[in-house]
Amino acid sequence: MKHLLIILFICSTLGSNAGMAPYGFFKDFSQWFHDTEFEKKIKEIPDDSYPILIQAGPLLGDGVAYRYLLVPKPTENFEYKFTFGQNEQNFKSLNLELIESGFTIIHHQTVQLMGGIVHQAVWTKQNYIKSE
Repeated sequence: MKHLLIILFICSTLGSNAGMAPYGFFKDFSQWFHDTEFEKKIKEIPDDSYPILIQAGPLLGDGVAYRYLLVPKPTENFEYKFTFGQNEQNFKSLNLELIESGFTIIHHQTVQLMGGIVHQAVWTKQNYIKSE
């Protein structure tokens, strides 16, 4: 067991992003970002795209890594909202508020961390233009 912990520690410290990929790499997803870096990256999403999935994974040692999968927005009248790293109470409150506003949850993921469970989610809403 001691040797396994040493190997895991060494692997987590090799390279700049070695510890940032807790669940592997898939070419369609963004790279894994530490939570503080992810907040900046998510703001760089192009206007014609949206994150259909946001995933999180605990890092060895400290923090959370996040990644997203972008897809094109289907129409100009399309809206989306997302959240990540939310505790249970905040997630439930936001989910209720968005559903009451006409959004539909299309992705929801939870991750168990040492400090508790965190939620990642994406909601979408298609605004239809009424013709007169």
